[in-house]
Amino acid sequence: MKKPLLFSIICLGATAMASQIVFIREFLIVFSGDELSVGIILAGWMLSGAVGALLLRKLADRIKRKNLVFVLLQIFLSIFLPFGILLIRLIRPILGINPGQILPFHILAFSSIAVLIPLCAVMGFMFILACRIYEIKDKASGIGRVYAMEAFGSILGGGIVSLVLLRYFNSFEIMSVLSLLNAAAAFFFAEAPQKRMARAGAAVIIISLGLVWMLQGWKNAEIFSFKKQWKGYEVLDARNSVYANLVTLKRDGQISFINNGIRFCSVPDKKISEEAVHFCLLEHKDPKNILLIGGGIGGLVDEILKYPVRHIDYVELDPELVRLARSFLARGYTKALDDGRVSIKNMDGRYFIKTTGNKYDCIIIDLGDPYTAQLNRFYTRDFFREAKNVLTDGGIISFGLSGSESYIDPDMSEYLSSVRATLQKEFADVKVIPGNTAYFLASESPGGLTYDYKLLMRRAEERQLDLQYMREDYLFARMSADKVRYTEDALKRSGARINFDFRPSSYYYAIIYWASQFRDSLMTNVLRTASGGIIWSVFALAGIFIMLLGLKNTGNSAKPALAGVFVMGFSQAAIQIMLLFSFQVIYGYLYFKLGMLFTFFMLGLALAGWYESRADAGPGRSKIKFLVVQLSIAVYAFIFPAAVNLISAAKTGYAHWFGAAIFFPALSLLAGLQGGALFALSNRIYLAGKKEAAAGSSAGLTYGLDLLGSCLGAALTGVFMIPVLGLVQSCLAVAFLNLAVVLIFLRSRDIIYK
Repeated sequence: MKKPLLFSIICLGATAMASQIVFIREFLIVFSGDELSVGIILAGWMLSGAVGALLLRKLADRIKRKNLVFVLLQIFLSIFLPFGILLIRLIRPILGINPGQILPFHILAFSSIAVLIPLCAVMGFMFILACRIYEIKDKASGIGRVYAMEAFGSILGGGIVSLVLLRYFNSFEIMSVLSLLNAAAAFFFAEAPQKRMARAGAAVIIISLGLVWMLQGWKNAEIFSFKKQWKGYEVLDARNSVYANLVTLKRDGQISFINNGIRFCSVPDKKISEEAVHFCLLEHKDPKNILLIGGGIGGLVDEILKYPVRHIDYVELDPELVRLARSFLARGYTKALDDGRVSIKNMDGRYFIKTTGNKYDCIIIDLGDPYTAQLNRFYTRDFFREAKNVLTDGGIISFGLSGSESYIDPDMSEYLSSVRATLQKEFADVKVIPGNTAYFLASESPGGLTYDYKLLMRRAEERQLDLQYMREDYLFARMSADKVRYTEDALKRSGARINFDFRPSSYYYAIIYWASQFRDSLMTNVLRTASGGIIWSVFALAGIFIMLLGLKNTGNSAKPALAGVFVMGFSQAAIQIMLLFSFQVIYGYLYFKLGMLFTFFMLGLALAGWYESRADAGPGRSKIKFLVVQLSIAVYAFIFPAAVNLISAAKTGYAHWFGAAIFFPALSLLAGLQGGALFALSNRIYLAGKKEAAAGSSAGLTYGLDLLGSCLGAALTGVFMIPVLGLVQSCLAVAFLNLAVVLIFLRSRDIIYK
């Protein structure tokens, strides 16, 4: 039964990783999500798995017909997977929340956990059950092998889904493939005569899903769910590109393009396109060379071409957006993209600015608010310094953020003032034009910008611009002295922090402003209260608690080993999020590489877990290795920021390629090696200290603590640590916890005498 079981475990790992990737993508679309949403979803995923591992761990030792239960649970997975996608897409209709409406954090958290618990708790319990079924003479080795085989399955699932399936199949079809895989695994594992019922059930599932697949039943589910998800809109197209999930909608004659659940732009929207272009170009005396980052398919190129410009570089990361615009917009809206003066660059805007040899009179950024780390990187001091280097003398940079014409509350004030203060660190003249969209203008030339709307209007007339909204009465309403003074005062009141690539303060303030849209929001109050001092106090208390644990348990290393696996789970999740965040900051296309980075991490887990499970090491040697690995995690955290900064500072194409193709995958692999080794070693040490411990109970405890630590690491790192502490201090906090475990482990007498 060992080989069929190992096949089932591999299927379990593939299911866990593949469904995690697909489910997170679906959640992001429903929640119009950002990295905060990802943190909450990942935390919910780990918490749900920990529930299955910790609460049900003793049950695995008591169940008599373990094989039958394992088979039935695998059949449950095969049924639940596609229906999980349907449940996610129906969250908004079920709760009566309209498309585009912001969801409160408590709804985001509770709805994601409600969907994930049946899936993740079952997979967590199946892992424990597999450890109990696979139990061999060396219980720790058995647990390590199951852990390694699950990780190996995760490599296959993550790699195949990321590199192949996501490009050609929708979520329902991918889940159907996983359903067939799990049903087949259950069928092959259920070999004994007493399991005929389970075998029959597996056969029925396989045949039913096969028929549904052939009849394209899930295609109907795809159409049904999209209609419910985007109620009130006509869904013209839905597809996955390399970089995002893209949906094209139509309502009242207006076409909207949705990027990962967030509205990218709507056409026609003449007012927005005029504002985004003409506030900037009218400020410049003679704009000739223009750089446009985003927004080109929303009509901004048309507006720029009303000027006698020589050249426009339009940078759009995802070429699929331009293809969609050409497919669904009338020819008049995309004609400007074919103008000989327009050059479309399908690449990351940050990388383009780093490597271009051109100089520009105006840089117009049309990407929206920094509600995600990907967008925040276009509003940092690091970016503004790079942009300044490609501006001509008297050149202007411009972008629009959410604002208010009449009342700027403290949260909005802190958010906008953070961006303004960051701009002022690099540009001598900064102006903010009031309105529901506040337009920021900056120039290195002192006095180069003006609030004189009459001067701007004269320039518009001299240039013979055909403008529908940007006329004298409109400019007066937007740039009146009273409104300008009120906005200036509101943005001076706050002592908001400067925004950096690796300490995204504006992103954090934007999240607080977003959360403040809901009254009596607990999450908003927590975010407002968080500070570097408070976060470090929490880590200090955690370190003290670990130290007290060491003082209380000096007799053996079993409990310190459990503390180590919990801290390892926290550290691995924190490091992975910091690694993903750093990749996003430097390259801007994490969505494209997410599966690859996860796959290398799981490869490290599999290799180290399998090696340690087969290593013939006594308890004493295992404890020494445990200390070395735990210490190596602290060292990793110490050197990580410096290594990332070296790659970030590199400007050559080779260095850029090396970072994406070699450096970051190697960092992810190394983190996985540390995690896999420590998990296997902690089980060996714990079981050596608990002679009567059963494999199922031990695996449930260590696996549950690993997941629980990962839950906290995922939630705290993305939401608080990186935005408030920054990358360097976040890494120091992780190193501090691991060093605390090393110290208490050294106090265990059996380390010295055994």
